[in-house]
Amino acid sequence: MGEYYKPVCLDSKEWLNCYDYDSLAKLMEHGWMRNPLVNAVMRLLTPDERWYKSRIVWAGDYDEEKRFVHPSTVRGYVNWYKKAYTEYYEHDPNSAFPNLYSVCHEGEYYKNKPAITFTSFKKVNDEPLSNTEMKEFIYLINHTKKQFVDLSKCPDNDGWIVHPLPVLTAGSFSGGGTYHPESEYKGTWKGHRLSAEKEAPEGYKEIIPNFHE
Repeated sequence: MGEYYKPVCLDSKEWLNCYDYDSLAKLMEHGWMRNPLVNAVMRLLTPDERWYKSRIVWAGDYDEEKRFVHPSTVRGYVNWYKKAYTEYYEHDPNSAFPNLYSVCHEGEYYKNKPAITFTSFKKVNDEPLSNTEMKEFIYLINHTKKQFVDLSKCPDNDGWIVHPLPVLTAGSFSGGGTYHPESEYKGTWKGHRLSAEKEAPEGYKEIIPNFHE
């Protein structure tokens, strides 16, 4: 079975559905340059947009990290992918999990922290970057780690270019359709504060992931 993904903003508690963009759900079915789902997230990361400098994760349904934990036990949990399904966890009276969870903060897992109540995660739909805008917003910035990627340097394989955003922020890499090649950068930006910019930031370190299929 393949792992399905959705981009989630942990700060605005919003997520995007790949099917709204005529894309498929597996990471390497949509994780490409010019893909409309990926470029809708890129737009949301530009200045003056809602996800600008927000914590982003490309949440997979196989993600085993205990992001949400029932206050009474460390055995029951909900990952970000499942939590983003607002209708199931916030409105289904038969849900196995109540609305009260303890939560990780900035990538750290605290099972003994006080539980807090989350408002519903909401599905949103935003326009992808235009072709002109894709040529302008070529810098993907990590403000948590003070790193950046120049998208113009991504490897081109006969016109197929892996977009680094989904691979950098993916919560897990399991099953068919995920990104399988080994890389020290896979998932290293998940839950970090990101933005898309027209200029490289001063004092930040450039990384060159060279993701390819």
